[in-house]
Amino acid sequence: MTLPAPRPALALLVVALAALSLSGTADAARKARKPPTPPPEDVEEEDPEIDDESGLAPLPPEPFETFEPDEDEARPGASAAADATGVPGIGLEVMGRRPLAANWEPRIVAVERGAVVVEMPVLVCLSREDLGGGTFWLVSEAVVDGTEVAETRQRVAPEGVAESGPSFVFVKVQVPVAAPSGAIEIRVSRAPGTGDAAAERLFSRSLTYALP
Repeated sequence: MTLPAPRPALALLVVALAALSLSGTADAARKARKPPTPPPEDVEEEDPEIDDESGLAPLPPEPFETFEPDEDEARPGASAAADATGVPGIGLEVMGRRPLAANWEPRIVAVERGAVVVEMPVLVCLSREDLGGGTFWLVSEAVVDGTEVAETRQRVAPEGVAESGPSFVFVKVQVPVAAPSGAIEIRVSRAPGTGDAAAERLFSRSLTYALP
């Protein structure tokens, strides 16, 4: 008995199935030969730079308008008071300073067209008892080229100073100037709280300026 010849379509299907089987076997073999991918290594983060003096990481820059302490070291106890209230201390060291003396230099805190603003702290007393119970005026004169161009007066009285700590007067005056640069003299005097007695010169300080 003679079998019928296979149909062409069935023969093509058999050939295609055989090719797919061989391709899958080859892919499996290639994957088996490929070495496994190692797991990613842990990347260590760089430690921030540490300040040698404080032992702390540096803080980001602060805005220019933030409070800047005075160049002098803060007096003992000022930091504790600042921590308790959240307000910075005055930051002026009074140890060895004499009241109503030239303890600090004046400085320019603002510049305008034709004028500068000068500021200078004056130690009035170390305590209320140190004031002696008297009342007086602290007179500050701004002198440019030998001519007085501005003056401030601040009243100092026992009720206006600290009972057990130092008290200051902050002389602040706008000084008109004609030249683009020059020198300013600040003369500080003490005048009686009452009467017409002449003021007593305490000290004077000078500084230079330059307009932009």
